[in-house]
Amino acid sequence: KLGNAYPRELIDSLDGEHHRALRALLKQPENARCAECGDLGTSWASVSLGVFVCVRCSDVHRALGTHVSKVKGITGTYLWGPDEVERMRCVGNAAARRVYGGGREAQPSATASREERVELCRQKYELRLWAPGAVEPEVTGERPCAPAAEVERPRTPPAEAAPAPSRATAAAAPMPA
Repeated sequence: KLGNAYPRELIDSLDGEHHRALRALLKQPENARCAECGDLGTSWASVSLGVFVCVRCSDVHRALGTHVSKVKGITGTYLWGPDEVERMRCVGNAAARRVYGGGREAQPSATASREERVELCRQKYELRLWAPGAVEPEVTGERPCAPAAEVERPRTPPAEAAPAPSRATAAAAPMPA
């Protein structure tokens, strides 16, 4: 996930709801076209960047490495965490375009090789060559986004919560170096 840990049972129970939300996001015109090449048929997403991409460009995003782009399928075979769905809802292709920039100069030609496509994505997302400013998608103000740490964080039931250390236990514990 995007840094939050969720119990498998929670993710399993939310799977249908998450995929309905993703399908609804794909119906938005800006998300129906690939964020990279502009082709119709987005069935993949870069969860870390918040963009929807086609199958061809999903391979390009994988080549960037997970430190730049974490790619997942939208068709129902992948489990999505609440923070990942929220990221897609908050960003999407239109907001990402305003953050990372890139018009025609960032779009690969139809005959571009995989290597050329990877380089364009590196320039767009790592180097931010076409970015109009250093504003992250969450602060564009268009789709308010909760910080990732606040998105449907699982709560520990009181019965399972670890007891607070007593004064005697805390006093006996060795001091960190």
